[in-house]
Amino acid sequence: MKHLISFRWPLVAVCLFVFLQLCCSYHFYYIEQNQLFLFTTDYFLSALKVPGGLTVYMAEWITQFFMLPYAGPLVVSILLTCTGMLCEALFKRLNAGKYGFVCSLFPLVSLLLAHFNFNYYTQGTVAYLFMLGALYLTLRIADATKRLIAATLVAVGLFLLSGSVAVLYALCLFMITILNRTKRWYLFALPVAVTFVLALVSVRFACFGHYRFALLPDAYYHPQSLPVASIYISWWILPFLLLAIKLVSSKQQGRTMWLKQGVLAAVLVGFTYWGIQSYGDFKSAKLKELDFYARTQQWPKIIEACKGKVTNLLYMNYLNMALAREGMLGDQMFAFDQREPRSLMVNWNKTAEVSALLSDVYFAIGDIASAQEMAFEGNVAVHGYGSPRMLMRLVQTNLIYGAYPVAEKYISLLEHTFFYDKWAASHRKFLGNDALIEQDPLLGSMRRCLPDTSRLVALNGALADLETVAVANPQHKAAFQYLAGVCLLSKDLAKFKELIDKYHGTPVLPSLPVPYQEAVIAFAERDTAYWRTRGVTQEVVRRFSDYKRQVVANRNYPNAGDLLAGSYGKTYWYFYMFK
Repeated sequence: MKHLISFRWPLVAVCLFVFLQLCCSYHFYYIEQNQLFLFTTDYFLSALKVPGGLTVYMAEWITQFFMLPYAGPLVVSILLTCTGMLCEALFKRLNAGKYGFVCSLFPLVSLLLAHFNFNYYTQGTVAYLFMLGALYLTLRIADATKRLIAATLVAVGLFLLSGSVAVLYALCLFMITILNRTKRWYLFALPVAVTFVLALVSVRFACFGHYRFALLPDAYYHPQSLPVASIYISWWILPFLLLAIKLVSSKQQGRTMWLKQGVLAAVLVGFTYWGIQSYGDFKSAKLKELDFYARTQQWPKIIEACKGKVTNLLYMNYLNMALAREGMLGDQMFAFDQREPRSLMVNWNKTAEVSALLSDVYFAIGDIASAQEMAFEGNVAVHGYGSPRMLMRLVQTNLIYGAYPVAEKYISLLEHTFFYDKWAASHRKFLGNDALIEQDPLLGSMRRCLPDTSRLVALNGALADLETVAVANPQHKAAFQYLAGVCLLSKDLAKFKELIDKYHGTPVLPSLPVPYQEAVIAFAERDTAYWRTRGVTQEVVRRFSDYKRQVVANRNYPNAGDLLAGSYGKTYWYFYMFK
């Protein structure tokens, strides 16, 4: 038992790592792309210009490693374990005795809940560690006068280096002073007053845009998003624990002590279960997994992950993009549970996440103008210097357009990163070299998708843009597959017929995939001669005859669609009639 107690914190760290790796591994890949850390002196100095800049710099340095396998769970488990260890040392300093370990797990769990939210910054946990360390060291000063002077100076330094967490430090110290009945305890309101004055001044001089960023943990959350309750729990729970430790005597022994420890452990388990259930955000795990596969271009894994019933439009966007990238969208589109045109492209909502997704989709199609627009929007929507992922897209699109000075600007930024510098350096060779771009399998193919003349994006509608790309580069099939897909999912068979009549037998559409043949029968059911001119096979004709016979036989059955789904659910006829 003694050996187990000695290794309790390494055991906690291991448990945290295993849990985070099993449940949240893709979460850390997802948040890494939303911040850019630059190894430059200017970047470091600019971070220090605002309160909390040091912890911002440290946290962004840490977060850049989240792109590595296992790194995110490992780093966060270490940070949380250090938080628990500091809390235990602090509580023992306050005579918590044997209750210290269990009590120290409450702040640890509360910070874990905050980390589940991808809008929460690692800076919040780093700043919390600074605050705990400062509080512990301040309490080690025995002389009350020296402690007051030190606390005031520490409050100022903590505000400048870590931001609003200095307010929590000052309030907790004031509370401890009152509970310990320190002589002239009221003087310790000075650090509290100092932090509030600093907060007022920082807002007055526009270091913060609002008082909540200067006084609350909102400073460690995306400024354009409404904070969730989980980021406040770690701030609420620390003063509560300080009060509880004072009320629960550590000198009690025997059954009373064990009973209180058992109750405390039960409350901890209940709190952890409630917190994970409430703030675990496991519903977004699939989205983060698909986003990781898209980012690393593992298209078959996206297709495999979306097998079965998928109704989320964002998932469908990733799936259809993967099918297009694999050249399977025309043939396999209705093998999956398609819904509507937004299954191909969701509406833009100005968020960084949807902007990045749409940039990927447009790039896969070959609509370089729209891909560049969404990459720019996604880059400015993230907090800080930008998104490495979107900067890479801006490099690609500007190289494709031949805008070499702009591309060079983004390359220079990425060359000052730790994990993207080699990619950026490898793209320098394309600057000013049209011939080399034309030879590149990706950039050359995308450049051939550009229209012959300059025009505004979506000037004649999104469908016209897709058609322009399909005509400009017939070898790039994704554009026409998306164009036809939009018509089929919106059940606009008149427009689809127009496309078939215009492009069938040309390099844009040499032959019709099976779903297209099914759609031909749907809009020209009685014109069998037309079927033959469009290459509808006898197998498709036979299958349609069987389908029609089944529909007629079950026309009076209220759940006819369910009966036909097993045999015909993957046909366009079924989609056209029952979805």
